[in-house]
Amino acid sequence: MNLLCVVNEAAQVHTAATTTALLEAAVARGHTVRICGAGDISVGATGQLDAIAHPGHLESGRLALGSTVPLVLDESHTVLIRTNPGRDTARAWMHEVVLRMLVMAQDQGVCVINDPAGLLAASSKLYLSIVPPRFRPLTLVSRDPILIRAFFSEVGRGVLKPLTGSHGRDVFLIDPSRRENLNQIIAVLTRDGFAMAQAFIPEAPQGDTRLLMLQGRPLCVSGKTAAVRRVPGAGDFRSNISAGGHAMPIEMTETLAMIAEAVGPRLQEDGIHLAGLDIIGEKVVEVNTFSPGGLPDASRFYGVDFIAPVLDAVEHAAQHPQRRQARRRSQASMAALKR
Repeated sequence: MNLLCVVNEAAQVHTAATTTALLEAAVARGHTVRICGAGDISVGATGQLDAIAHPGHLESGRLALGSTVPLVLDESHTVLIRTNPGRDTARAWMHEVVLRMLVMAQDQGVCVINDPAGLLAASSKLYLSIVPPRFRPLTLVSRDPILIRAFFSEVGRGVLKPLTGSHGRDVFLIDPSRRENLNQIIAVLTRDGFAMAQAFIPEAPQGDTRLLMLQGRPLCVSGKTAAVRRVPGAGDFRSNISAGGHAMPIEMTETLAMIAEAVGPRLQEDGIHLAGLDIIGEKVVEVNTFSPGGLPDASRFYGVDFIAPVLDAVEHAAQHPQRRQARRRSQASMAALKR
């Protein structure tokens, strides 16, 4: 398999544990692996996609990057999208364009995972709307300060965050007894986009659960599920690892299974092979589709290899491009008929 992994910046690939683990496993299996940044992809004069990419190889068992080489994408290539637009908001325009370029590559027979059209649909926290109402918190998306203040007056305690972004950045806990800075917070979050307000979930102080989904189902190996509990650090309500939280093992529950069953078919329909559901109590607070992490932690906690089945799925998709293309075009045709 000729695998091209697209990340924000190739030089930063080692900062993403799951991405690095996937690429190391691919190299170990004998696949040709290359890594490029989102800004290193172009559309050539004849419509083909070109990339400037680093060959990946192993040095002492760890991923290392070689000098850049030019690459023309064709049907022999598989593209693995592991970008994180939420960590690159200043270049949000670039990530959207790259996804549209990869839709073009897909139409030319290149296997692309996750489906770039699905990622375009999931490019903001609005994608949470795919979750049935019973499994998501009461939510408002708006730029209107009056509506946002009225929302918190109704729900009391809640969370206010930007509609785009990741890693717990610019996420504020809104307390009904302390509203003196609410106007300033709203002004900051809506200066360049929309804000998302959510009712506070009582179980939030105990942390959240990251449940990894593969091809519309919970990722399971030998009876173990790739689910990780993330606990907030001292003095913080955010459970993101990058915000000081820490990961712990957690057993699969009936509630997690019900949520997976409710959300999985839509992920499958949108071509989202690998996703992470962030769950607090019985509510999904975010659907991670671009570069969901947590697989190395889950593998370590449960003593099984969760990387292998993900790579198996990529290999299978690469071997069946005609079936994938037919399914995507059929979905597109049905969507057009519904308009």
